[in-house]
Amino acid sequence: MNENIKSEMQKHQQNQRLNAAELGYLWAQYLGDTLYVCVLGYFLSVVKDAEIKELLKKAHQISQTHVDELTELFSSEKIPIQVGFGEQDGNKGVPALFDEIFMAIYVNEMAIGGMKKYARALSAVRRQDIYDHLSRCVKESDSLLESSNHVILRKSMLR
Repeated sequence: MNENIKSEMQKHQQNQRLNAAELGYLWAQYLGDTLYVCVLGYFLSVVKDAEIKELLKKAHQISQTHVDELTELFSSEKIPIQVGFGEQDGNKGVPALFDEIFMAIYVNEMAIGGMKKYARALSAVRRQDIYDHLSRCVKESDSLLESSNHVILRKSMLR
């Protein structure tokens, strides 16, 4: 998009409130990403395989960044922060409950779901800042999908 047009749109939209669709998608994203931070945090506490650990770290960082950005957005919009998932919802002190390849498949499915969810949300947003956020989320999900596909293929071939 032409930078002048984008700048004008952002200036025009700076005081525009989130519409219902934008708010709904962002709340759903917040809830999903707090869940992912919780689950991935547990996975990171038990994973041994270095390559899967790097994939989990990447996914965890993406989700944590989303939670931080959405918390900041909701605060700036004076929207109450919903109660998502947190430390109280997991127990990192238990042994591994899942095979490590499952952890990589979980990230893969998470990325596929994210791509679908974010692409669908793009069609309903009007504010440029929200569009930019969701567009970046699509790209992050694509990158995570590609990374997880490679890890799963390599690990499956070694079995």
